[in-house]
Amino acid sequence: MSCHWAVDTNSYQLRRYRLLPHIYTLFYIAHTKGIPVATPILFADPKGPKLRTREDSFMLGPLLICASAQHDKELDHTQPRLPKGIWLSFDFEESHPDLPALYLKGGSIIPVGLPYQHVGEANPTDDLCLFVALDEHGKAEGVLFEDAGDGHEYTKGGYLSTTYVAELWSSVVTVRVSKTDGLWKRPNRRLQVKLLLGKCALLEVWGTDGEAIQIMLP
Repeated sequence: MSCHWAVDTNSYQLRRYRLLPHIYTLFYIAHTKGIPVATPILFADPKGPKLRTREDSFMLGPLLICASAQHDKELDHTQPRLPKGIWLSFDFEESHPDLPALYLKGGSIIPVGLPYQHVGEANPTDDLCLFVALDEHGKAEGVLFEDAGDGHEYTKGGYLSTTYVAELWSSVVTVRVSKTDGLWKRPNRRLQVKLLLGKCALLEVWGTDGEAIQIMLP
């Protein structure tokens, strides 16, 4: 029993650090625009009455859903009830079946980091990963905010805010930087792009952050 619990705890911690770039960006958006970091799932579809009773799911920002992995007796399977629209499931290699399921909204891009054991291990030049979920028009967009992680230099421009976009054209998805803000220079780092295809399938490719990256669809 204790060994099983240790596996669960370690998997939870690794997932948390994986999602830290996205969560940190959400806190900056909350600070500057007043948008909540975590909300009930009904915020994704306020007109959906069935979502009002869901207490086993929540959202991290407007584009990521964390849903309970427990069996849903009402639906007679483990697939959670999701808001209208495109929601693609994804996970990390070091995940665990007892952790909540993750769903990314179509039209969204989220940044994720490496599976650190402690935030002090992170370095701006570490590899960065983008999960991409296209909408019905073959497009997606997301933001990454980076600063020193402490202090108030960000108030003087000491940060880097990057808007990434993805677009499908003739069976090729191109991911690129569309906008930057802040005085920080972009770190010299590798960028991995994971394009979600649905049913836990994905395509992935490596490139350099700041340069256009293309993925050929099969």
